[in-house]
Amino acid sequence: MGYERVQVNTDGPVTTVVLREPSKRNALTPALIDDLLAAIDALASDEQVRAVVIWGAGGVFSSGGDLDHLSEMTGWDAVSIASWSRRFYEGVLRLRTLAAPTIAAINGYAVGAGLGLALACDLRIAGEDARLGAPFLSLGLYPGMGLSYLLTQAVGPARALELLITRQMLDAVTAERLGLVNRVVSADRVLEEAQHLARVVAAGPPVPLRRLKRGIYDATRMDLPAVLDYEIDAQVACYHSADLREALAAVRARRSPEFQGR
Repeated sequence: MGYERVQVNTDGPVTTVVLREPSKRNALTPALIDDLLAAIDALASDEQVRAVVIWGAGGVFSSGGDLDHLSEMTGWDAVSIASWSRRFYEGVLRLRTLAAPTIAAINGYAVGAGLGLALACDLRIAGEDARLGAPFLSLGLYPGMGLSYLLTQAVGPARALELLITRQMLDAVTAERLGLVNRVVSADRVLEEAQHLARVVAAGPPVPLRRLKRGIYDATRMDLPAVLDYEIDAQVACYHSADLREALAAVRARRSPEFQGR
């Protein structure tokens, strides 16, 4: 897959999407957004992809919205602003609905919409140099990119409101303590660790994994009986899969299973 501002590297079942707008610290410019949305659409239609890593080149994950573009948008009419924003936000948040689990490898800044991109991923590995924040209010702008939802899901209403109101920038250790990132590693190992985790994920059985991602997110808005119904339906599909039979045979033979996703 060839794009100008996004590089897509595939290594077996793991795909790494690299943001490449270094002159703007990977700010989400319209051109970068177009390439990123196209890459996400391609990943959504590729059943061979079992794990995805999102990473920012040049030592920065993403510095958020492009200030030049934001200034331009102040002259747009309301319909144009809403239409562009919806395409941008909903396109990136498709990461949540990808069958493959996604991992944000956060090096340097993940700010504003850049933080939203990281939180749209299922898991987050941060370098010790990472700084995370959502200073939308500093620009006189209401938070976007689903952050009022994503932050609340990650840290709860009080913490989410505090982070958004105070425009606070968090270091990596604090972000881990609050639950914004899963793990903190040395800055030079962020991508390596994220790709290692992706390979661990990709080695798992695709049939239950695809359902697990959806089930975890749905469980936040379902009651226990509904969750049990979903679990039973998902297990029925697994009992009818070749992968479960392969896993049982592997246990008996004391070997590692080879999952085929069927």
